[in-house]
This record gives sequence, C-alpha cells and structure tokens, in this order.
Amino acid sequence: METLGIRRYMNRVISAKSLKNVTFIVILLIVFLLAFSSCTAKEHPDAGKNMVKDGNEAFMIDKGSEKAVLLLHGFTASPWEVKELGEFLAENGFTVYAPLIAGHGTSPENLAETSWQDWYRSAEQGYAMLKGKADCVYVGGVSTGGSLALLLAAEHDTCGVISISSTVYLQDWKANFAVIAKYFIPYTTRPLNDEDAKYYYEERPTAGVAQLMNLISETKKRIGDIKEKVLILQAKGDRTVNPASADYIFENIGSEKKEKVIFENGQHVMIRDENLKEEAFAIILGFVE
Repeated sequence: METLGIRRYMNRVISAKSLKNVTFIVILLIVFLLAFSSCTAKEHPDAGKNMVKDGNEAFMIDKGSEKAVLLLHGFTASPWEVKELGEFLAENGFTVYAPLIAGHGTSPENLAETSWQDWYRSAEQGYAMLKGKADCVYVGGVSTGGSLALLLAAEHDTCGVISISSTVYLQDWKANFAVIAKYFIPYTTRPLNDEDAKYYYEERPTAGVAQLMNLISETKKRIGDIKEKVLILQAKGDRTVNPASADYIFENIGSEKKEKVIFENGQHVMIRDENLKEEAFAIILGFVE
C-alpha cells in the first residue's frame, strides 16, 4: 500500500511539472506570435503580382571588357540597390550585370512563392551570361545577395568575391522562427520613405524569411569550399545583419587571400550611404583592379 501511495504521489508531481511545461510553451508561443503580429501586413491581391515595377529591372552595362562584375541585390530589394556601384565600376572599364532575383521587384506575394534555390538560379544565370562575355568574372552582393555571391563562388570558377553586409547572423531573433510563423503571420511590414518604397517591399513575406534562413544555412556549409580571393565589407552600425557575420565569413572561408574592412559607422546598405559609399566604392575598385 505504501508503494502504491508513493507511485500516486509521483504521478501527481510529474503531471504538475508537465502542466507547467505546457503552460510555459503556450505562453512563449503567444509572446512570439504577438511579437510578429505587431508588424503584420495585409495580404496582397493576386492581380499583377508577377509584373516588374518600373525602375526594378535588371541592368547590363557592357564595356566589352575582359573583366566583369556580377552584382546581386538583397532580400526584398531590386537591382536599383546596386546600380550606383555598377555605374561606378562601368566608368572604370568593367562590364557589369545586375539580375533581378526571382520573386523581387514585383510583389511580396510573388516572393512568398519562391525558394532560395530560385534566387540562386537567378544569380547563376547572371554569372553564366557574364562568363560568356568576359574571362574574369567577379561576383558580389549586398546582404542576401552577398550570401548568393558566396555560394556562387563555392560552386563556380570566379575571379573573386565582394561580400557586402552578407547575412550569417541577423539582428532580428524572430527570423529564426519564421519556418513556424509563416503559417500564422504571412507578412510583416516596415516603414519606408517614398523613394525606397519604389525599389523595396514594405511587406516582407514570412515564408521568404524562412527561405533566407535556409540560404544562410547552405552558405555556411559551403563557405569552406571558396578558394578565390574575397573582400568582406561590414558596418558596425548595421541594424539588419549582426556585424559578427563578417567575422564568421573571414574565419571560415577557404580563401588564403582575404580582406575584411569594418566601418565604425554606416548603414546596412553601405553602397547607398551618402557618408560611406565613396569610400566603399574605392575599396571595391582596388580589389577588382
């Protein structure tokens, strides 16, 4: 009888602990969903979701050079993001191409239906186009575009990689749970000024964020395979990408010739930062010349 009483007591204790654990998980889930839903956006209508918006098109500047640079824009952005840098490099004799990455420059719903493999195919097609024009092709990109450039270099013969604020660690912890949140919170929103709203999405599909996390994982697996020279640019004040990302890339990349430049100030998209872009342009030109 004494043994039976002990068993019943232990069962009650275990049940109480289980209930506490379940309660904690439920509370955590509620807090998580509230954090996401604080910036929830309405879903978009389907009409015209695949139409490229004016000013968001891919661009090519063919200088007939033996050296070319592929420039890849970031998540929810468009080729406009890298256009100034592209024009600068073209003025210095480089053929430049900036593709429109799949799902971008159209609508957030279109982006929600793409995978990181679709983004990579866009980058790979751009690389193939330039390889048909020039013997030496550099690949570079901003943020997600930088991750795609690194993955390209791991799989193809390039002359070098320009990594600008490339994503390894994001500042927003909620991105780690996007794979679950996409079923509850399909879109989140951020305020943009009138100019940026022409070339970036205000609404970000949570499914796209989940794909970005998959791309980061894949890039980290392959980064040791990169043997080409690499230039890594990162701003300490980056509010989107944790600056520790630059350290991870530098320490884990397989390249023997690598350079890391950390700016004390500056924005995530430093190549459009009026206070920083000229310095960044000069460093990039020195790397590719």
